[in-house]
Amino acid sequence: MRIAYAAPSEVEEYIEELTEHLLYDLVPQYVSEQEFTELQQLHLLNPLQSTNHLYNGLLEEALQIVSSLQALIAVIQTIRYRKIEKKHQKIFEKNVHKLEKFGFCFPFSIEQFSKENCVTTNDYHMLSSYKVALN
Repeated sequence: MRIAYAAPSEVEEYIEELTEHLLYDLVPQYVSEQEFTELQQLHLLNPLQSTNHLYNGLLEEALQIVSSLQALIAVIQTIRYRKIEKKHQKIFEKNVHKLEKFGFCFPFSIEQFSKENCVTTNDYHMLSSYKVALN
C-alpha cells in the first residue's frame, strides 16, 4: 500500500505563476504578436486542455512539474545571452519531456530561444526594470 499526498494549493498556485511567467514574460520575447496569439489557442502548459491529462494533483507530481518549469525558465534566461551548449540542450529536452508526460504542452525547441531569435530589444528590458523613486 502506498500513501499519496495531494499537492497543497500553494504549490498549485506556484505552478500557475511559473507557467504564466514562461508564457507571458519569456515566450513573447521570441515570437511575434501574431504568433503569440496563435499559440494561445493551443492552450500551452495547460494540462486540463490536454488529451493525455496525466497530472492528478499529487504532491510528487507537482514538485516534478515545478522543478521542470524552473529548469526551463533558467535555461531560456541563460541562453538569451550565451551560446546554446550541449548541457542546455539536454536540460531543456529532459524537462520538456517530463512536462509532456503530465499533459503540459510546450511545443518549442531550444533553438527558438536563442539570442538571435529574440524579437525584443535589450533597451526595452533595461528601461522596463527602472522604477520611479518615491521620495
